[in-house]
Amino acid sequence: MEKTTARVITTLKCTRACPYCVNKQPGILEQGKILLDLKQLEPYREVLLTGGEPVLYPQQLEKLIRSIREMYPQKEIYLYASIWSHRSCVYLLNIVDGIHFTIHNEKDIAKNIEDFQNFQDDIGMNSLLALKRSFRLYILPGIDRPITIRPYLFSRIECKPYKNPCPIPENEDLFLLCNHIWSGAQ
Repeated sequence: MEKTTARVITTLKCTRACPYCVNKQPGILEQGKILLDLKQLEPYREVLLTGGEPVLYPQQLEKLIRSIREMYPQKEIYLYASIWSHRSCVYLLNIVDGIHFTIHNEKDIAKNIEDFQNFQDDIGMNSLLALKRSFRLYILPGIDRPITIRPYLFSRIECKPYKNPCPIPENEDLFLLCNHIWSGAQ
């Protein structure tokens, strides 16, 4: 099967403490290749930026996305996030092709829901943006708090349990972003 997707772990750091985090699964990170140069992304149709939590470092993330866009204007770029701050993240909406936001059932669920509402508000400020981008919402089961969702903003909404182990899909290659690329994005 042709590998069409490059899944890039930009950082292992995260403020969440999810027991099912894919980065904590034995053997997953060992399957990753070190991304030493953005030229390694050339053969892939799309790039998924994930972590840890990439949005912890919004300025570096923006520069990384812009660098990928400059090298590969036609490549699709998606961001996986569970943290969202209006001030530091809103500009990301216009430089990616989509964002996959996950609401986790964890000790700080109130903050996760607040971040989701910020994300949803930012999309809602320009409803045409939702037509041009792929915004997906993943809700993990067991959340016992009310969540207000504006379904018209999302191309997909799913509530399903996390699979452990969660293997890397056959059409993807996993990369671990080398520190010199990340720090160079500052």
